[in-house]
Amino acid sequence: MKMNVIAVAVAAALTAPMVSAADVTMFGDARVRYTSVGADDGTNTSASAQTTSRVRLGFKAKEGNTMVTGRLKMTNGVHGDAGADNVDSDGDVDVDYGYMSTKVAGMFDVAGGLMVANWGNKLLAWDARPNRVMISTDMINNVWMAVTFDKMAENYGGTPDASGDTDGDNDNSSMKLLVKAKVGAGTVGVLYAMDDNNTGAKDAAGNVMDVYYQGKVGPVALAFEYADLSGDAYEQVNSKGKKVNPNAMMLAGTMQAGPASVTGMYVSTAHGYGTSGNTKYLTPFSTVGTSQDTGLINVGANADTTQTVFGVVAAMPVSDTITVQGGYGMGTEEYDGIAGSKATDISIIDLQATYAVDKATSIRASYGMVTIAPGAAGADNTDINMMGLRME
Repeated sequence: MKMNVIAVAVAAALTAPMVSAADVTMFGDARVRYTSVGADDGTNTSASAQTTSRVRLGFKAKEGNTMVTGRLKMTNGVHGDAGADNVDSDGDVDVDYGYMSTKVAGMFDVAGGLMVANWGNKLLAWDARPNRVMISTDMINNVWMAVTFDKMAENYGGTPDASGDTDGDNDNSSMKLLVKAKVGAGTVGVLYAMDDNNTGAKDAAGNVMDVYYQGKVGPVALAFEYADLSGDAYEQVNSKGKKVNPNAMMLAGTMQAGPASVTGMYVSTAHGYGTSGNTKYLTPFSTVGTSQDTGLINVGANADTTQTVFGVVAAMPVSDTITVQGGYGMGTEEYDGIAGSKATDISIIDLQATYAVDKATSIRASYGMVTIAPGAAGADNTDINMMGLRME
């Protein structure tokens, strides 16, 4: 990260004359979150809790066809386990992203720097920020195309090494082909990635195929996505010795009923999708599952498991400045073809209230709970509670 900080500083220095005369926009947000995890074992000795805070401050500076965009992220966390005498605390300041983009020859947009690599309906979302070069064009009517060259020195999902460090000897690179096209009242997107993941002990290639749709079908705002991971970098081997590809699918529909909206959602994952390091944000809810490996994500996902969840979320304004939202989800994690295995039941509750301070600022309070109930006899339930307060 030090090299990224230096690179952004140098870029800022070189572009100082441009920025001084540019149209500059500042933005940011702040969040405080409390999370507790406990097992229903009567002793609460397995309980743990953490309080985390995050402040992000960003800017966009535009002059002509050139834009410089950046954001700093400041985080702090306090962690403790039940029965422990010590409490761990940590803090960090990072460059969340920082890059420059410009128009070349009136046909191509070229961007380079530390960039965000999210895609589609967030079924496939890379939390790691790659050092990326992206060349894109929209010269073809209603079609946007891009090729990216990504390089990162961390695992995609921050999987810790033997020492528990998520930064280590990994050297992952990727080339991605991206296409988005307007079709009727919606947008279809296709991503194909050719990845080379070197974790120090293993150099493996893999491919990612992702297809998504966003648009309206009659009165319903529809979102669909399917992702498949293949190749040595992502293949899993199940208990029968068969190689299987991690994959996932989501389907969501939203309808308006006057000022209120109702969203129904279905998500399925199979063969360790979520442990391959590429996924986050895989529940229908924004409170739970976003910073904890809960709900669908890593409940115990491996090459033998298939996870499914159904969710309903309703949102409604109760005044000119206050909107409330509530959601409930339920699902299962099943073991494919393992004799005597019992499905794990998953339930999710999500509650939010948002207050609009003005047109540019809002405050959101949220509460989420995930209950994981293993099917095995005598196994204890795990309850994960999350409370948050966010201003942006």
